[in-house]
Amino acid sequence: VEAPHPVVTRDRLRSVLAPAPGERLLEIGPGTGYYTYDMADWVGPEGRVEIFDLQQKFLDHVVRGSEGRSNIVPTQGDATELPYEAGRLPTAALISSAEDMGHYLIAQLGDGRYRGAPILSPAGIDALHRPAAKGDGFEYAMGWRVGQIAGKKAIHHGGIVGNYRGKMVLLPDQKWGVVVLTNISTMLG
Repeated sequence: VEAPHPVVTRDRLRSVLAPAPGERLLEIGPGTGYYTYDMADWVGPEGRVEIFDLQQKFLDHVVRGSEGRSNIVPTQGDATELPYEAGRLPTAALISSAEDMGHYLIAQLGDGRYRGAPILSPAGIDALHRPAAKGDGFEYAMGWRVGQIAGKKAIHHGGIVGNYRGKMVLLPDQKWGVVVLTNISTMLG
């Protein structure tokens, strides 16, 4: 599948990740393998691309299309118990569309359900949002900052990749959230 990805081209992804031969990459939610095969070629046969998805059918599709690449390692599961060693994958980037981020926000605020289907368990959502470490003016949960915004409990996270910025904010008590995506990384443009 060659779906349109106008912002995150394979070349752009490669420049951001800067993968070296022999490295290990983790792709969560590989879909149809749009990036997977190139990532596997970038790290070479001595490297490894771990693909992790809730749906076995996507993993099977990617493996079938791998054209003999032996460095693509599929694992089926959900985010409540990731089968990877803590501290072994030091950084991450989320490549997604605005539509997908909206779906993700709805599941986060809907006790792990989207369109009536369970994506994560309520206990899994609770674990994701539960503070585990203190930060400077906030607490840190599993990939989320937990604190107050305008006196309301807020769960939020943002990120910057050259020329792009994103932020997701959840107000769980109000069942309200917002995703903001921009194509600038500074206020100076």
